[in-house]
This record gives sequence, C-alpha cells and structure tokens, in this order.
Amino acid sequence: MKMAAVEFTLDNGILVIGDDSAFPEAYNLSIETLPAVEDRLIAISCRQQIAPIRVELWRNWAPMSHCIISANFMLSGGMLALGECFGRPLFRWPASSPGSSLQLDVYADDEVEASLISVVVQPNKRAAQSSCRRSELLEQLDQVDDISRIDVILAERSFPVVRLSAAFRVIRRAMEGDASIHRIRYAIEATVEWMRWLRREMSKTEVAWVPPLFDELARSQMPAESAARVLIDRLADSLAMSTSELLDARW
Repeated sequence: MKMAAVEFTLDNGILVIGDDSAFPEAYNLSIETLPAVEDRLIAISCRQQIAPIRVELWRNWAPMSHCIISANFMLSGGMLALGECFGRPLFRWPASSPGSSLQLDVYADDEVEASLISVVVQPNKRAAQSSCRRSELLEQLDQVDDISRIDVILAERSFPVVRLSAAFRVIRRAMEGDASIHRIRYAIEATVEWMRWLRREMSKTEVAWVPPLFDELARSQMPAESAARVLIDRLADSLAMSTSELLDARW
C-alpha cells in the first residue's frame, strides 16, 4: 500500500533515505560509490537540478520491478527521513516504533539518474510488477482474487479498463462471498479515488454519482470488462470528453 509520496529537486544528485538522526553522517557520501548502505542510511544516485524527483513510500510492496538496493537497520526515533546528503531532511514519515529494526527495499527507474523511486518498508514481494504490456498486466491481475488486495490492482493508472475490470471482478466475488459490507465499501471508495486521478482536479463532488452506479454494475450479470467500460464512458461524458480523450494519456 502506498503510504506517502513527495517530489523535490536535488542539488547534488544524492538521495539519502534512513534515520533522520543519522543525516549529519551523510556528509562524506560520494556519488561515485552509490548506491551505498551506511549504518542507518541508504544513499542512491538520482537526477539532479534539471527537474524534481518523485519518491513514494510503500508498505510491503510497490509496483516496480527493479530493486537497486536493500538494507536492514534501526530507526532510533521511528521516523524514516528523505533528503540530500547535507542539511536537514526534507521529509519525515513515521515508519515504525522507536528503536525498531526495519527492512527497506529501494526501487528506481534508473540506477544512475533515478527520477521515480519507491521505498518499500517491510517488503513481502507480493506486488503486481509494473508492466508496459497489456497481456502481462492481465496475467498478473488475474492472480489477484481477494478484496484485501484491491490496492495491488489500483497501484497504477496504466491500462485503466484492465485495472477497473479487475476491481469489478474482485469486488463482485466479495459481494457473493462472506466479505463484510465495510470491506466492500472501502474497496469501492478506493476504486472511486483511483478514478479521480485519471484526470487532474476532479473533485469529490464531480464523482459523487459513481459509487451507486459502481454498486449497481457490480451486482449485475454484466461481464466485468463491459461494466468497466460503462463506468469509464459515463465518467468521460460527465467531463464533456470522449472516452478516448480521457484514456489517451493513460495507455
């Protein structure tokens, strides 16, 4: 599950991840020796100055396939910090109880000039890996059959019809089984929030009609992919767009 995300520009191209109290120890890092693991810190090489990098914090798994470094260390105050190798941390997140040992996997889109980084806390390797092929994603999502793993389906917004179809399939199965109404409601709301991100600046009010329609379609006999297309068509109509205009940037 994604817990947080932050974007910032690095001046010197070194991203430091770890115990916030250990940041003064990062001054001696050299970009030539990265990636590296220090006593309570991980350092990796990133894109510098030209544009911000994006760092996402995940618990247990992330939808990326290239792990560049792993480490196990203690967070004295329980706070996981991100920043440069000089100055104070730029971001802090409560990752564990004080003094706890923490396993971290760090994934990136490039080992030298990373721009998208996923930091996974206590990884368990159950992710549906990021894929640029529809057939590969279909194969992976077909293996997700429990509503408790809805976040695996909604981890990215690539191939929206495929992901929304999988969400319908999993939620429908939960409705037919013994899942609690609260679990089902959470999954539907999570899917609605995912749909909001298909287009920037879509307010909660603009999608207030979606949960009742989603529930109706999930309880129907309509195939999951057909239900997904109906919902995306309606969303496009509500935004005065064609479906292709809504999806073009996501495929």
